[in-house]
Amino acid sequence: MPTDRKPDAAPPARPEVPTDFAEVEDEALNALSEQLTAEFDKLVDEGSRDVATLTALADDIDRIKAETTARAEAEQQADLDVAALTERVRGKSEEAPAATTDPEPTPAPAPDPDAPNPAATEPVVVPDPEKEKEKEKVLVSASARPALGDVARRVPRPRVESRRSPVTITAAADLPGVSPGTAIDMTQLANSMHDRARVLNDDGRRAPVARIDIPHTHELGTSPEANVAIIDDLVGHPEAAALVASGGWCAPSEPIFDMFDITPDASNVFDLPGLGTKVRAGVMIPSFYGIGDVGGALWTWTEANDIAAAAGTPTKPCLKIPCPTWTECRLEAEGLCVTHGNLSDRAWPELTSAFLSIVMGAHQRRLSAAKIAKVLADIGAATTPDATMLLGDVTADVLNLVALGAEDMRSQYRLAKGRSVDVLFPEWARSVLRENMAHRAGVSDMVNVSDSQVTSWLTARGIRPQFTPDWQPLFNTTPATRWPANLTFAMWLTGSYISIDGGSIDLGVVRDSTLNATNDFTAAWSEQFYQVCRRGPKGRQYTVPVLVDGVTACCAAA
Repeated sequence: MPTDRKPDAAPPARPEVPTDFAEVEDEALNALSEQLTAEFDKLVDEGSRDVATLTALADDIDRIKAETTARAEAEQQADLDVAALTERVRGKSEEAPAATTDPEPTPAPAPDPDAPNPAATEPVVVPDPEKEKEKEKVLVSASARPALGDVARRVPRPRVESRRSPVTITAAADLPGVSPGTAIDMTQLANSMHDRARVLNDDGRRAPVARIDIPHTHELGTSPEANVAIIDDLVGHPEAAALVASGGWCAPSEPIFDMFDITPDASNVFDLPGLGTKVRAGVMIPSFYGIGDVGGALWTWTEANDIAAAAGTPTKPCLKIPCPTWTECRLEAEGLCVTHGNLSDRAWPELTSAFLSIVMGAHQRRLSAAKIAKVLADIGAATTPDATMLLGDVTADVLNLVALGAEDMRSQYRLAKGRSVDVLFPEWARSVLRENMAHRAGVSDMVNVSDSQVTSWLTARGIRPQFTPDWQPLFNTTPATRWPANLTFAMWLTGSYISIDGGSIDLGVVRDSTLNATNDFTAAWSEQFYQVCRRGPKGRQYTVPVLVDGVTACCAAA
């Protein structure tokens, strides 16, 4: 097929790049890098699609970068090795004080007539001023040896010049117009970072620009006098209190970074049956029919009815199945969001982990309490049992009412004896039942009642019990001093209430420009979609007075 498209022009000749850079000088290597980079930029700016040529140029540039970086690092390491060896052989050199000479000889002071004659003990040859210019000669008698204390007092203390930290910024390899290893200032550093970022790819590779060295300016040695002078220079005054400790431990307290584990239990949450599938936005629940709704379909036919039917009446009734009504149940969301500082997370990761664990546990507890609240809102107010049902024994009263309620619901709909009934208790109810049994006099085997035994008392009555900390919590602003005065529990036919699940959105760690501006990030973010819907009969609640004393019902008065 004919076309007017002109063939791509042949790529320009590239500089020859040797396979081995060992014989290439640094200046030639830098020049070659600049030529290849300029050629690469030219092709990109012209919109070239010659991927092969661009790839070859990029590979050669990377090789040169690696070579120049290796040379700079080797040169720096060699300098460090030579310095270490020099110090090892010669020791640390100290600057000798500069020699000072007087322009003219100082005239000898006039002799004091009252002073003792020093010539008796210290014969001194006074030098001629003219000969002093050539060489100073002072002869001191060996018999006049000064005391060691005098020498020590006259020895000058080492002088330590105040020194500022010589921070140096050294250029990395392949910076335009800068040789590797040379010192640069902050302006050159900023320009170099800009130039390097302009041609940086999105492959996440590290691109070195410069190295910042902050050496130690003060180092203590083996000389006590020199160390004192260095410390004076650092502190600023010999009597500064910053380095003075008159007593105590002389050491800071050590922080304990591990946080105390007080994470909420995320496993014992309110349990409701589900649909087994994820819901998009909600569900439509049809109304249910019980035994009381189908009476119109039932009839009795006698012989008299049959004789009378010959004349046309009566007839056997028949009930047409009615259409149920629909109730919409729409999803809701429960979520969490936690932000944190980048520096704090880097320095104290234990804090981040412990705090997020508590947040996740609190989220599960909140979701559990929200589901319970929806069930209780549908049930309505609690029913007060008849006084004759309350014997003053909380364990017996609770078991008695549980059995009554379960049998009553089965009876209402003529359900099977084994039809399961859910019963929801506050978590402390199990302890109340157990402790009341332990208080019974003369019954020693009830002191160590286990949780499984308490549960078995309920399951034996066809009950599926749940004990939750998210309803009627025991703690209420102040430490408890007695068990609550009343215990309320809810019950319903298993499956009457269901929980629909719309899934969850968990983004985990999130970084955005707004938080980056304050050096923060989103440490955790989650949103969970759910709803509680009723498919069957409404549940009920009962309230029982609580008195943990072990007293049981007894005999009627004679």
